[in-house]
Amino acid sequence: SWVEIPQDLYSKFLGERVKLPKLNRKPGESKTAGTKAGGHRRRTHGQFKELYILENAFNRGIAESIFNDQDPFEDMDNTLERGFNLLQPGDIVVKSKKPTKKPDAKAVVTFIMDASGSVGHYMDAFKRFVNDMEALVRANYKGFDFRYIVFDYDAHLMKNRDEFFRFNLGGGTSYEAGFELALKLFREEYPRSRWDRYTFVLGDMEDFGD
Repeated sequence: SWVEIPQDLYSKFLGERVKLPKLNRKPGESKTAGTKAGGHRRRTHGQFKELYILENAFNRGIAESIFNDQDPFEDMDNTLERGFNLLQPGDIVVKSKKPTKKPDAKAVVTFIMDASGSVGHYMDAFKRFVNDMEALVRANYKGFDFRYIVFDYDAHLMKNRDEFFRFNLGGGTSYEAGFELALKLFREEYPRSRWDRYTFVLGDMEDFGD
């Protein structure tokens, strides 16, 4: 059997394992404040907070896996299912809200992807990486832009992620073209004095030296 893990919960656990380094506050900008949908434990009335109950189940499944010298993240569905079997009354959470703060940053995440024909069998891995990274950032940070560049012999700036992955594979490979377009984008729209920059290159690196 298997349990579907909600995107919000998956993003939260990604955030606990992966952090973006050197998030710098920018001059003149205040810390980001908001509300967090928290909850009260052991209450007998109110709207159940499924995400928090799932989180508690996940935490119990993780603890059991570690106790048994197993990797809880190798089979996350199984970890969550076992955690449900270990839930206690105090793990049941109902709806409330409380103030919270999220990391204050202004940054751009740029994905630069090799679109030559040789990378076709890597495409599923590229999509998973981009999806996971976007989920991580959107769930844990504010003030981020996402930009998408593909290249073969030439480099192209895509409007969004869907267009990014619809680009037709083929042609040669010029990593230099992709990097040059990214630098042009940074100079024109994301000066270092105002933006932190995080860049991920997706490719097989076969012609990287060229």
